[in-house]
Amino acid sequence: MSKVRRSLIVGQLAALFLCVSADAATDTKLGVPSPITIGLADYAFQGADAAVKAWVKGSAREGSPEAIIQVNYLRQVESMYGKFQSYHLVQVHALSPLSFIVYLTINYEKGPLFARFLAYRIRNDWVLPDFTFDTKPEAIFPPELLAD
Repeated sequence: MSKVRRSLIVGQLAALFLCVSADAATDTKLGVPSPITIGLADYAFQGADAAVKAWVKGSAREGSPEAIIQVNYLRQVESMYGKFQSYHLVQVHALSPLSFIVYLTINYEKGPLFARFLAYRIRNDWVLPDFTFDTKPEAIFPPELLAD
């Protein structure tokens, strides 16, 4: 690999890291559980497998066939929309002191993916018992998020 090409790749990764890191720091202040932001950072640098692995860690979904289905879905989205670019927090909704629903958009080169994560506090850690993605916002977001 040439020096120029290597420099370009390193520069692109650094820019992506700054974008993801900035979003992750902001999200932490808003109460987004760390497995979500860790998975998104893993997605940026290591791909769909690493992201889903981070998201299912410690949950009932860890090692399940559902995790493979989620990886395959993210890959399908990438084939349609291009590479992962960044994400934006839409809303964090506390259901109880131990459970949150987090709504995000995951931004790709050619379009957004909409995401909903259920986070649950176990002792001093957070796990994600459920997460869902769709290219249609109405399939993920509640009607009040879509209303003007």
